[in-house]
Amino acid sequence: MPRLILLLAALSALALGVATAGAGPDDERSHADPCKPLKTIQGPLGNETVLATDFISCERATKILKRHDDDVDPETAFTEGAHFRLGNWRCGVRKFFTESAKARCQTGDPMFRIDYGY
Repeated sequence: MPRLILLLAALSALALGVATAGAGPDDERSHADPCKPLKTIQGPLGNETVLATDFISCERATKILKRHDDDVDPETAFTEGAHFRLGNWRCGVRKFFTESAKARCQTGDPMFRIDYGY
């Protein structure tokens, strides 16, 4: 009987250790950092703004947007669920409103979110 109690105590301590091992600090990759101040540029998609970035600077994301926005098909860019490319970046249209849209652009781990429209 004492062996059974000792075994149960050891198993519960092990289970507690396993359960708390994954409960560390928040994963830094779980959210994008907002761009402050927001910089809006005029382009073929209307007013184009980089809202947030992850593993890339807001300035670099804005340069990518400015450099490659001429190649984007406006019909695709304003269709919810559609995908378009900004150079090597694949962008998915997440939300479409009457005259504006939001997209998430990613290549590997780096990612940025954009808002565009008229």
